[in-house]
Amino acid sequence: MKVLKYTILILLLLAPNLSFTQENSEENDTNIDEYNQLFNYETKSISNDRLTLSLSEKFKIQLNTIGNLYVYYGIMRQHHEFTSEQISLMEKRINQIALGLFLEGNPVIIESVGGYSGCPDKLIYSDKYLNTDITKLLFCFTCTDIRKYHHELLNIFNKKTKELIEKNNS
Repeated sequence: MKVLKYTILILLLLAPNLSFTQENSEENDTNIDEYNQLFNYETKSISNDRLTLSLSEKFKIQLNTIGNLYVYYGIMRQHHEFTSEQISLMEKRINQIALGLFLEGNPVIIESVGGYSGCPDKLIYSDKYLNTDITKLLFCFTCTDIRKYHHELLNIFNKKTKELIEKNNS
């Protein structure tokens, strides 16, 4: 009988933690889905010009999402030589995607997180920049993972988004 009492007591003490863990897991799954949707979102307000199409044909992938640019501008540049024209086209596309998201009412600021302190549970959340609602998208890196070109991608994208917000607020 004593064992049963202790078992019930332990279950009662753990029950709130177990339900919190389940809710937290469901919230985390929702956050991951939301993150992936934005990371792979194709803005409707940008078009493919001739030069961008030629670049997409070379890479065998459409450069029309933050995720694709993350891979090609951030990672592939580390391992492959690109011409200055190809780099310029990718940078133009980064600006177009930032503009497209802004025009669709979802301005995005991308930040890098991680390193020694690790990454937060939420990698996407709502925030404000100059009293404008924005979405913060966090790229999680290890201590040695972030590359020069990822920084450039974030700087180009965020500069365009901030310019658009500042212009819109003036």
